[in-house]
Amino acid sequence: MLLIFLCIPFGQILGLSVPFGFLIAYLGFRYAFSQKIGLPQFLLKKKISKKILEFILKQLLFFMKVIAKLSHPRLIWISTHRGMRQVNGSLIGLIGIFLAISPPIPLMSYIASAALLFLGIGLLNDDGIWIFIGYLLTISFISLVIVTQKYISISDIIHSFK
Repeated sequence: MLLIFLCIPFGQILGLSVPFGFLIAYLGFRYAFSQKIGLPQFLLKKKISKKILEFILKQLLFFMKVIAKLSHPRLIWISTHRGMRQVNGSLIGLIGIFLAISPPIPLMSYIASAALLFLGIGLLNDDGIWIFIGYLLTISFISLVIVTQKYISISDIIHSFK
């Protein structure tokens, strides 16, 4: 549920991909190695404004109502098998890392957000089909980041605004 909650804001608010990327990577790798998933103390002490929290929760509830109709347990072993848990957590961690290092190209973070959403819903509902779609989106996002890192530099992006 935390993963689904975290994937909503960075796709909509410019500039949050780096901190959210590292946080998602941290949570993904902790999940992969069966460690207790919790937030670091410095984040637990931070306060979120009521307005932002209400905005995020309204969107989350809307999506959860829609998802509840579409997702149900299928191919359960993809979410429950120990080896697959490590694969799923590692992919979540990789999405976080690649999200943090991705260039600031418009709409690129939405692919990562969609991958995390599909993986999160699949893990929450033991739905292997959703997890598999998350795999495809993860591969697409990582490939896109690698290609853009190779062919587009940050200086090119900065010069395009001048």
